Amino acid sequence: MGHMEGRIAWGIVAAIISAGLLIAEDYFPWKRIRRGRSLPRIPAYVLGMLAILDPFTAWACSFGYGLAAVVLWAITIVGGAAVMGCYLLDRAWTQASRKIQTRD
Repeated sequence: MGHMEGRIAWGIVAAIISAGLLIAEDYFPWKRIRRGRSLPRIPAYVLGMLAILDPFTAWACSFGYGLAAVVLWAITIVGGAAVMGCYLLDRAWTQASRKIQTRD
């Protein structure tokens, strides 16, 4: 197997590992562990992203693409912070709206 084929083969392995992790996270008995409650949205997003990023990072670093992994992590972290900010802003707006409605 040539150099390029090896990278492709290991990339496929990383993709299969990622898919397996995502499937396992989806079917994990969160409600049983959390006493009837589902996993909250943000922790679920974080776990999902880790299931994608970790295999890619291992693959990228193994084949000399560490900088690509760093850039992808930076993009993911900044994007995640933006999503988190939206959730916090939505929550603040909802609470403010409820306060206004209860005063009326």
